Amino acid sequence: MFKILVLCVIFEISTAAVCPGSTITQALQDTILSTHNNFRSQLAKGLSVIKGGSLASGAKNMYEFTYDCDLESTAQTLANKCLGANTAGHSPQSVLAATNTGENLYSNNTVQTTQALLIAGMNDWWGELANRGGITPTDVKLTTTNFALGIGHWSQMAWGKTTTVGCAFKQCPSLGNQVMVVCHYRARGNFVNTDIYERGTACAADTDCTTYPNSKCNLSTRLCYTGDTTTTTTTTTTTTKLTTTGLGWTAWAPSSCTSNCGLCGRTVMRRLCRSATCPGASTLLTDTACGSPAFCAFGQGLPSCCAPAKRAIVNGVLMCA
Repeated sequence: MFKILVLCVIFEISTAAVCPGSTITQALQDTILSTHNNFRSQLAKGLSVIKGGSLASGAKNMYEFTYDCDLESTAQTLANKCLGANTAGHSPQSVLAATNTGENLYSNNTVQTTQALLIAGMNDWWGELANRGGITPTDVKLTTTNFALGIGHWSQMAWGKTTTVGCAFKQCPSLGNQVMVVCHYRARGNFVNTDIYERGTACAADTDCTTYPNSKCNLSTRLCYTGDTTTTTTTTTTTTKLTTTGLGWTAWAPSSCTSNCGLCGRTVMRRLCRSATCPGASTLLTDTACGSPAFCAFGQGLPSCCAPAKRAIVNGVLMCA
């Protein structure tokens, strides 16, 4: 029985150069940005699933991330220490506060490729929303109670005022050859008794983006971005494959659709079906598929090889039994 996970990915092309002395290639930078920004776009559009099955409130003034070499450098410094992905492995809070830096940690020794490892870490962090809850469709305040549920990685990724990210990794023999992944964020998030993001409708015009000066709206992602940023992004719908063999993913760009079901016009990431019982699973999504009621019902793509009775939302994404 094949299991299929649908993760919508908006591929962003960054003009930022690879950081000096970095192990994060341009392709890995693009993966980090596109995965973070896709999740933030999903949240802004009101399509993110909370534990229990309801949808989180949409977000206004949600900004897309750009890549920051200084943040990557501090993330690499911490990753090199191989302290583990638990509380003791974090940087001192005094240091994070002084530098206005947020921090997420992840470790894994089962994923084989760096790209797959980074994707697994980001999926794990974002999955806290569906696995642990904490917020409601009408309340997105971070409290000591919901923070204690363990949603801090998700809330930092979703923090509305955060605009930059930098990540690093290190294989750690002292941790049984686990690979440490560290992402640093600015502006720092996770302030207790503060809304994680501004509830509302995702931007549809530049005038909707008001948190930072010279802001504009990306009409595809519905995320804001600062007009004077040194890193620019554009959405592409090419059919270039994304090499993530460690997780068995292949990425495809669907055709443009007149019906915007939360996926049409974006790139789809999903497992390839290798069975005759999965017709069309490895082909591009069509206008007909995108426009179908079943497709639109979830606000994201349904794999063609998954019978409706076997669909379920797990960790905020669609799974097929």
